[in-house]
Amino acid sequence: MSKYEFTTDWFSTNEANWKSHFGELSTRSTRALEIGSYEGRSAVWMLDNLLLDSGSTLVCVDLFHHAELESRFDRNISATGAAAKVRKLKGHSWRSLRTLEPVSFDLIYIDGSHHGQCVLEDAVHCFRLLRRDGYLIFDDYPWRDDENHAVFPKDAIDAFMHLYQGQVKLLHLEWQVIFQKVDER
Repeated sequence: MSKYEFTTDWFSTNEANWKSHFGELSTRSTRALEIGSYEGRSAVWMLDNLLLDSGSTLVCVDLFHHAELESRFDRNISATGAAAKVRKLKGHSWRSLRTLEPVSFDLIYIDGSHHGQCVLEDAVHCFRLLRRDGYLIFDDYPWRDDENHAVFPKDAIDAFMHLYQGQVKLLHLEWQVIFQKVDER
């Protein structure tokens, strides 16, 4: 039986791709940031597979607006045995990201809001937080399950790709989009 408690799995289909793109991060001190932690499945995977160096850290930003989900996240992080590497920021990403040190992260995973405006705002803030050669991952690129949205993640990610051309290199484009930062500007 697993030591983790999850009710959903939106992440495991990405594991092989992440190992392929980010596997080398497991051999060095790595700073990672995740926007949208939910129950902690992707955070747990990073702690178990990428953030293995004793100097590695993970910042998790989420609203944690349901006590049951937050409690499950906390239990799952604790079960990794690496909870000391995790800093949990509870609140809106637009506030939390402004408190973080610029150019300080090696990997940033954006999987919070599905509202395009929020995705684009997270992307702009995260670009400033990302080190040169760092990875920026977006989830839910083709997501369109709620026709009440005016702007979807794809719209925001496409706008980011256009506005930051020459500063990022596209590594992967399917359900997830992966960029590598190549220029500070």
